[in-house]
Amino acid sequence: MADWALCIIAGISLLLSFYSVIANIKLEKEQKRLDDLSLKICMEQLKIAQGQIELEMANQLSSAKRYVDGFDTMCFEYLEADKKRDTVKKKRDFVLEEALNCYEQICQKYLDGKGDTERFKKTYYREIHNLFSKNSIFKDKLDGDSSPFKAIKKVYNKWDNFEQ
Repeated sequence: MADWALCIIAGISLLLSFYSVIANIKLEKEQKRLDDLSLKICMEQLKIAQGQIELEMANQLSSAKRYVDGFDTMCFEYLEADKKRDTVKKKRDFVLEEALNCYEQICQKYLDGKGDTERFKKTYYREIHNLFSKNSIFKDKLDGDSSPFKAIKKVYNKWDNFEQ
């Protein structure tokens, strides 16, 4: 009788050991999955932080350009009529380029996956499309291979120009 009891206890111990091994394997798999998820979240947060730093640098540069532009505007009243027309044209080019630089930066962030790409498309689809319309004031600066606004063009082609 005692032998049977020992065999039963040994059998139960063996089953519990198997159960512990299986539970441990499952726990390790779950821990690896959580570690991978945690790493993915950290990488996404890093991308967002990098995007914020890049935008801050771009804002500082834009602010510096506006400062210079403001100084030029102060001097505008002292110019002759011919130079005023020339200056107005340059100012318009400056303003258009600043706007396109902003679009370029946000398109770069979209293409790099920095942020909610679905929300970005919902928010900016029409605006990006309108930049390339035939009546757009930006069309001349965006047309041609020499245009520096590659990210805007890439987003436009991705969304609208399916032949490319």
